[in-house]
Amino acid sequence: MIRAYIDDSGLGQHPIYVLGGWFAPVEVWSEFSTAWRVALRKEPQISYFKFSEALSLKGQFLGWSAEQRNAKVLALVNLFEQFPVVGISASAPHAVFQRIFGNAKGAAGNPYAMLFYGIIHRLVSSCIANGISDQVEYVFDIQPGQTKKVLRAWDDFSTLFPKEYGNYFGEARPTFADDKSTPALQAADLHAGWRRQLNSAMLLKKPIPEPIWGNVAANIRNEFWFMWSDVAQDLYYAIFRIRPLTYSFEYGYPPSWAYDGRQ
Repeated sequence: MIRAYIDDSGLGQHPIYVLGGWFAPVEVWSEFSTAWRVALRKEPQISYFKFSEALSLKGQFLGWSAEQRNAKVLALVNLFEQFPVVGISASAPHAVFQRIFGNAKGAAGNPYAMLFYGIIHRLVSSCIANGISDQVEYVFDIQPGQTKKVLRAWDDFSTLFPKEYGNYFGEARPTFADDKSTPALQAADLHAGWRRQLNSAMLLKKPIPEPIWGNVAANIRNEFWFMWSDVAQDLYYAIFRIRPLTYSFEYGYPPSWAYDGRQ
């Protein structure tokens, strides 16, 4: 059994929607969680980790120096190389989502639901490509007002996946947990927050930020799904069986083939 822990970062904030997290065999998460809690308790200790608090030196990091913060984050990031976890993320620029799905009804009009589809699609595609046949269970951070939307999205979008994806779902629906007491969701928050920083800088044509942890994470495996304009158009067609009434590539948001080598 594979378990994926997923969190959002700045949902609803310009310029991009992001979900991110990690997946690994179920048995990995117990030892990972123990190691994460040990890292949190080392002096100076914190009760939980949240990426936005680390960046702003607020909350759990209030009164810390940048050097202390960097050392704590580095200790946590090191765990991603010590355990066989794989990063996973899904991102959608506001401009692309609003252009294609801004007037859509139902789950398709909910960016959270669309990212939910994207992250599952990428995760299962990765499992298939790597010969992994285990079922996957999903754990999301508890979000006020979002739980029912996520479950509704599961029901709506599971019908869009290829038939071979059915082997990876089983009968279970996603579950939800409190990130402050769930180390794996804190790790998901870190990944989602960093992915948002990277993607935001790219879309706004700003310098790519230097990670707090330097190049320590260079060997960590990551899978990502990005809603480029052509991806959004294809997904719209898959849902509604028609092309968007008005469509053009947004300036600054080129099609995915401009980045992935397709001709």
